Amino acid sequence: MDKRKVIARNRYEEIHYELLEVGEKLLNTKRLTQISLNSIKEYTDISKTTIYEHFHSFEEFLSDVIKHVYKKRRQSYLEKLQDKPKENIKTIFKVWTEFTYENFTLGRNIYAAYILLAGKYNFQLMGGVYKDLDMELEKLGCSNKEREEFIGKFYFSIDELIIDLENENKNNINSKINDLILYLDNY
Repeated sequence: MDKRKVIARNRYEEIHYELLEVGEKLLNTKRLTQISLNSIKEYTDISKTTIYEHFHSFEEFLSDVIKHVYKKRRQSYLEKLQDKPKENIKTIFKVWTEFTYENFTLGRNIYAAYILLAGKYNFQLMGGVYKDLDMELEKLGCSNKEREEFIGKFYFSIDELIIDLENENKNNINSKINDLILYLDNY
């Protein structure tokens, strides 16, 4: 491949990553309704023209930022997995809930954007978490129905966590983790 094309592609990828990081900062500091493509300029010197070369719409920007955050969140638990399916499921849930707890504004905005864009963009079910949980549950010998039920409970627990945090009810966080772990212990 032509050296200039490699340099141009690398530069494009660097800028794209920077824009995704800025998107994550925006979603972690402002309400979703306060963010636009113009908001990116608050955190970077990248020109508006370049921003529009990377994202054709605000919805595309949000979609890519969600995927970016999910990928990072997934990577944070993949590094901790072992050869113990139950422990891996607990790790996935703990990492997911701790991240949501520590980055509540980001979590709430991603949740809202996810609902807003779910029919238009494919988020691969929370960035591969579904696949990871399903694989670990399969290792435990769970049937398809049991796996679907558990994964549904996992997502429901995350939804409840967001609602609790929104209502400033932080007392239930550990109980939600314990509830899911007790549910898992039935397998």
